[in-house]
Amino acid sequence: MKCPNCGSRALIWDYSRGDVVCTSCGYVVERIYVTSYNSLTNECQEELRHSRYLKPLIKPITVKYLKFMKSLSKLNGVKLDTDAVLRYLKGEAPRVKIIKRELNEGLLRDSLIKKVFNVMRKYPRLNSRTDRAKLAIALIALNIVKESNRRLNDVMEVLQRDTKLSRVHIKRLISLILKERNFIEDVRRVVQSIPKN
Repeated sequence: MKCPNCGSRALIWDYSRGDVVCTSCGYVVERIYVTSYNSLTNECQEELRHSRYLKPLIKPITVKYLKFMKSLSKLNGVKLDTDAVLRYLKGEAPRVKIIKRELNEGLLRDSLIKKVFNVMRKYPRLNSRTDRAKLAIALIALNIVKESNRRLNDVMEVLQRDTKLSRVHIKRLISLILKERNFIEDVRRVVQSIPKN
């Protein structure tokens, strides 16, 4: 047997590592693995390491929380409201509004939309919606009141962009608003009460 590096035939066996080494250049020619036996203490340590009774058990609340996090990891612009999740997992609150989505903050600061939100509090069917749906309801109602000659389908893309809701969801909200005739009249009164510049 020769060293492939320098061609020397002076090879030795390294007992501590289990290697065949060239004496002239120090190149490891062959590595022979020697299996060592497990002592009793090593076997006991291995059994303890794999014992399920010594591992800390994950509480069911933590498992549900991790499932929520896994399902949300695939969505963009979505965060989990940890306080709402903990209240839900403890049984103190229903599983509603545990997900926070990025809203158009500029629209939420608009004074006219805030006034529509105040009007919306009188109508439980409208007020029980999520924050994004409430924003869409306010925008739809303002569109109906301000620009009655403009069709709602023309405004659909703007609503989708601003509220990040689907077309189907927006259509359902439109039909809900049209059923609440008094809501539209209240919004019309609020808009007319604002002085024009």
